[in-house]
Amino acid sequence: MTAIQQTLYGGRLLCGGFGGCAPGVQGVQPGVYIGLATIAYPDHPAALPQKQTLIGVVRQRGKAGAGAWFMAPEADASFLDPVLPMLRTVQNEVLLAAGAYTKLLARREACTALNASAHTALAQLYLHIQLACAENRLGRADAARRELDAALALAVPDGLYLPFAEHAEALGPLLPEAFAGNEAAQAVLRRTAKPGPGGLSPREREIARLAAARRTNAEIAAQLHLSEATVKNHLKRIFDKLGLDGSARGKRNLLADILSEKISP
Repeated sequence: MTAIQQTLYGGRLLCGGFGGCAPGVQGVQPGVYIGLATIAYPDHPAALPQKQTLIGVVRQRGKAGAGAWFMAPEADASFLDPVLPMLRTVQNEVLLAAGAYTKLLARREACTALNASAHTALAQLYLHIQLACAENRLGRADAARRELDAALALAVPDGLYLPFAEHAEALGPLLPEAFAGNEAAQAVLRRTAKPGPGGLSPREREIARLAAARRTNAEIAAQLHLSEATVKNHLKRIFDKLGLDGSARGKRNLLADILSEKISP
């Protein structure tokens, strides 16, 4: 048995093919998390409220902010111990989406220890990927590669590549580099690729989302570790590709409409 099969609740969860891991980037993590919730909580009426609470948290992950109730330390009391690694994974996703990269990296040791004590290899796989994303966003490519290597060591035996694909934008060119020579992984990446409208590049989509969220050029530059001039040039190309005219505010409003229809998570 592989490490993931051995450590996830006695091998009852074969991560390569349970519900939720169908092709398509947006369905990956909720399926993984809800699958874990189903296994971690016993089929008993007393456990149902906690299980439903956990599933509700999973479904909020794309919309929640760092101030969500389940981000606070006292939220742990709402869940059974076997599910805490999964809760940490959801919390890490929220931090990653919020650009709180340093805060996410500071959780490395605590999350690793929790995953080891709970024998949860899948949560550790996600942690390595999330850490790689944070390191890459901070411009530390070598550190990101080390985290990706650790994640691949866990993922390859099960062919579990969809978690990587979901984070393709944050990993940028490091992901194709990590998948070099692995045809199965490359096929998953191709199958789940999500082109943006107007042929926007991953970086342009990232900047477009932030601009549509009413972030200023200075705020975008600070979050993505770019110069304001670079952000301004990217926005000009974005508006040109999408054929958007008018005032700066008007173009951002139109951009928000386009993203909500076509490339929002």
